[in-house]
Order: sequence, then structure tokens, then C-alpha cells
Amino acid sequence: MINSAGRKYIRAMHPGISAQEVFVMGSEMWGVMVDEEKVVWQEAARTAMADYKKKLEKWNTLKEQSEKTTQTDETVAPICMKCFSKIYCFH
Repeated sequence: MINSAGRKYIRAMHPGISAQEVFVMGSEMWGVMVDEEKVVWQEAARTAMADYKKKLEKWNTLKEQSEKTTQTDETVAPICMKCFSKIYCFH
């Protein structure tokens, strides 16, 4: 969280510096922050991670359901383009 905001700030203040220099400056900024300032960023990171885990769990559930559906549901079987029947056609 702080990395993206910090990078934008550093790039605005020091245009043209290398990515390595941005990383070093960001690390220095984090190092001099007091714990009260860090708590805000740490809480934002925890919230973002919890959000990500919920979305990932939902995606995995939908993926599993989709795989089960396509394996057993004949309504999604391919159709023969000659006779328009299900895949059981022998054209």
C-alpha cells in the first residue's frame, strides 16, 4: 500500500531517478516513520489482503462449480455443425 503511494510521491519529487533509487528512498521513508504513522498503512494492507482473500475464495468456488458443470452437464457438450446434434454424432 505505502509502496505505490510512496513511489508516486518520490517520482513526483525526484523525476528521472531510477527504480532502484525509488526503492531505496521508499525504504528510508518507511524507516523514519513513527509507529503511529505505520499503523495506518499496516491496517490498509490488512484490509486489502482480507478483501483479496474473499475474492480469491469466491473465484475458486466459481471455478470449481464451473469445472463440475462442464464435466457432467450434457447441455454444454459441443454440437455437430452438420446435423446440429450433440457430440455423439458420427459425421
